[in-house]
Amino acid sequence: MSPHFLIPSLPQIPINSEFLTKENGEDINDHLTRDLAKLLYLASSAPNVATVDIFAVTFLSHLRYTSETRYISIWKELPLTMCGEETYAKPDVYLSDSSSSILMLLQEDKTVKNTSDVTPQLITEVIGAFQYNNRLRRKAKLPRLKEMIIPGIVMHGTAPAFYLILDTEELSEAVILGRPPPSRQL
Repeated sequence: MSPHFLIPSLPQIPINSEFLTKENGEDINDHLTRDLAKLLYLASSAPNVATVDIFAVTFLSHLRYTSETRYISIWKELPLTMCGEETYAKPDVYLSDSSSSILMLLQEDKTVKNTSDVTPQLITEVIGAFQYNNRLRRKAKLPRLKEMIIPGIVMHGTAPAFYLILDTEELSEAVILGRPPPSRQL
């Protein structure tokens, strides 16, 4: 079982042990791991959207979240219908499969000087991903998803907080119509 999200289908952590043990990234022998350490240093010492997102994409790639059928990308606009209006959810980083379905989302906490919580933003992005995935399924003439658990990560600088978020047709429909869901969802 993978320690990430407690989902058995995610990969084991295949990271070079020097990344975890060397105090100075320059002392790491493997150049790819050394580059990852440099990105971690940049994202930690001068955090901004670009450095944290680049670190996150690189780190997830090192953890082998990518494959022939899965890829990581950044800054996708996911169409989101909310209260009858079309808008967009915009995750910083996402994992997708060959059918373009969204499998995982990552949102950077950009609130360095603000104390607001970005978890509601991540939940909104999950709802957008659920609606997006069902639109793709409709185009492919596949049945709609009744529910989907979408793993999410909020990056507070370079420190991750992991979530498993269940979205359902019921919740998505409530958001589309601007009504409370008939039952507790999260």
